[in-house]
Amino acid sequence: MTQYFAFLRAINVGGRFVKMDKLRQQFELMGLSDVQTYIQSGNVIFETAETNIAELERMIEEQLQAALGFQVPTLIRTAPELGQILEYQPFPEFTYGEGSVLYISFLKAVPGQNLQQQLIDLSNEIDVFHIHARQVYWLMHKQLGKSTFTNSKLERVLKTEATRRNSSTVQKIVGKFIG
Repeated sequence: MTQYFAFLRAINVGGRFVKMDKLRQQFELMGLSDVQTYIQSGNVIFETAETNIAELERMIEEQLQAALGFQVPTLIRTAPELGQILEYQPFPEFTYGEGSVLYISFLKAVPGQNLQQQLIDLSNEIDVFHIHARQVYWLMHKQLGKSTFTNSKLERVLKTEATRRNSSTVQKIVGKFIG
């Protein structure tokens, strides 16, 4: 059995409220085991013998669409992938200012080089972007002003589904479920 981490987009935001026990139940109905959730924002940890991640994402998306009545893009990573994602440090520490926050956006697919460059070109004094594999590292300098960049804009630029988590949330997930 392999441990997987599903990051669900648009759970408990924008009027799409789902209780975590109902979410866990939907995963269990698919035959996934040791299902756990972490905080109320669509982080689901589970185990399965299935190794095809694209198939798992499709299966979960179809189950949740049928059960909840709305689309829930699902982005899955393995435990080793999450460890590597956290180890990767795209920004030198001196670039962080007071109030800066690092977000990690999980992508469904690796965008082409031209799309990646379009996102990098949108970097400014508030938002700085770096793409590595199927993740966007987004350093937001909050003290400089309020960012107008959104997950929807990220998806439009990169032409792939994405969901964003604060890097501290990802660290807590790794600490709690991977150790």
